[in-house]
Amino acid sequence: QTPQGQLYPSYRYSLPDFLDALIVIAEEGVGGRKFYLGEPTGAQGVKYGIVNVIMFLAQAYKESIQYDACDENNWELVNDRFPLSNACGQLDMSYQDMHCSEEEAYMECPVKPEMEQYALTSALWFQAPAPFYCGPKSKYPTTGFWDYELGRENNKDAYANSRGRVDVEGCCWWGRGAMQTRGTC
Repeated sequence: QTPQGQLYPSYRYSLPDFLDALIVIAEEGVGGRKFYLGEPTGAQGVKYGIVNVIMFLAQAYKESIQYDACDENNWELVNDRFPLSNACGQLDMSYQDMHCSEEEAYMECPVKPEMEQYALTSALWFQAPAPFYCGPKSKYPTTGFWDYELGRENNKDAYANSRGRVDVEGCCWWGRGAMQTRGTC
């Protein structure tokens, strides 16, 4: 979807890629879990599988396909500005503090202060904030905000996100992928 609301074919998401991935996740699974496609015997099982695929695609469209994004966008304004530290969390969340459930704890990644990451995508609207990034305080002691009037970062003064963060250390856990999965799990 363009900033003007016009739809266009995705550059990042395609039906053949989805079908290839669906076969893998349904047959092999990840972390001992598989995508449920329904029971092949009986009409109800197939219907459940179709509904499951439809619900997944609807959520994926809402989260990322319509924006042609594979990384979370910086979209939360704090006092009419987009804090660069939104990489650490938006909507009063702290992504680095989002952990796996007890049964999935073996999949959790450790938060490393020295870790650096740069998002690939960002919103496409005019003067939209740049992709998220994270890194140690030794490299980014404080971060400012995205100046949408000038279309660039303003790091002259520290500017806090909704949780008061003014840095991006350990903040490499923003939403990624079609479902915009956040956190360390």
